[in-house]
Parts: sequence; structure tokens; C-alpha cells
Amino acid sequence: MKQNLSSLDIHLVIKELQFLIGGKIDQLFLPEKDELFLRIHVPNKGKSILRIKDGKFLFLVKTKE
Repeated sequence: MKQNLSSLDIHLVIKELQFLIGGKIDQLFLPEKDELFLRIHVPNKGKSILRIKDGKFLFLVKTKE
């Protein structure tokens, strides 16, 4: 399992999440101690949910579980 992010990994994550610039966090969900959902509203693009699991992953989802 990969433990660290390379500069290429960070570049690609930043590139993918650029559309969130200017967005505002609507709600925070903390379903588990080490997991966080951020519902972000981006003007003219709608809502997205950013799911973060401490030390494991970060990705966009359409709905929270």
C-alpha cells in the first residue's frame, strides 16, 4: 500500500478539485471518528460531496452513505 503522495499525485488532486474554488461548505458530516464528508455548493455547478478518510483516501461522491 502506498504511504506517501508524490508531487505528481498532489498535482493531479489539485487539478481535479479546481472546480471547487469559490464554493462554500453547506454541511459537515462526521459518520465515523476518522471520516468526514463536506457538502460543498459551487455557484453555477451545484453541490458536491468531498469524502475524506483520515490517512486513507479523499474523493468526490454524489451522495453520502
